[in-house]
Amino acid sequence: MVIGKYSNNFTRKFVRIMSTPEDFPEVDDLVLGTITSIMPHGVYIELEDHPGIQAYCHISEISGTWIRNIRNFVRLGQKVVAKVIRSMPEKNQLDVSIRRVPQELRRKKIQEYKRERNAYNLLRHAAQRNNIDPDQFIKETIPKLKEYFGNVYDALERSLEEGPAVFEEAGISSEYARFLHEIAKENIKISTVQIAGVMGLRSYTWNGVERVRDALLAAKRVAEDDSEVSIELYTIGAPRYRIEIEARDYQKAEAILQKALKATEKYCKENEVEFVFERDKK
Repeated sequence: MVIGKYSNNFTRKFVRIMSTPEDFPEVDDLVLGTITSIMPHGVYIELEDHPGIQAYCHISEISGTWIRNIRNFVRLGQKVVAKVIRSMPEKNQLDVSIRRVPQELRRKKIQEYKRERNAYNLLRHAAQRNNIDPDQFIKETIPKLKEYFGNVYDALERSLEEGPAVFEEAGISSEYARFLHEIAKENIKISTVQIAGVMGLRSYTWNGVERVRDALLAAKRVAEDDSEVSIELYTIGAPRYRIEIEARDYQKAEAILQKALKATEKYCKENEVEFVFERDKK
């Protein structure tokens, strides 16, 4: 099996563990693979997470522009992310498109693969350092983690919030569950995203300072019962106040920001406080 520059025993073993060969990719799935053969009419791609399955990408699906020489667009050993456009498991045939994958989805798929490879690395090396048979440890944990959580890295992250019991829920022994949790605590940092903006708050009433303070508190309260979200508010020079939202993903952060702004605006309308908001530019 050819996997470009990662073609070695470690990676081949990693790919076999990480994959589920019985699950043939379906239409619209994103797959990651390595170009192993270039023909005048298209390329063949060996899939990383589905060993034994080779996908074909026709020249018309490689780029959105006209291709005179296919080798100016692809090379042997190149890692590519492709979208499944035709799946025929009964014939072991898979047609994919490279050009139909947006840059952001391509980046995300590669990042997910690297995270999983990193998680596998952590587990294997931790087992070796603690005189645990790494092959047995991998065999007993990774398939269960993937089946229960979807991927290994997310399982390790989740244990940081919920403890080793989450691994036992996946059918892993209590001994291995504790060991996995220790690996997560030593090596995994929960990733977060941050969005921010500036609120303009001004009141001309006799107790305007208190009303501005309460407007800020209205924003702060929307996340006080959510341990996965952080709201920071501080002055950058009255009447301008910065609000920063930190959460696990942009969707959650954006939802909390809108909720905070709505709560602040409602308070301001009811209490004679001028309110404007300017979003940080990306």
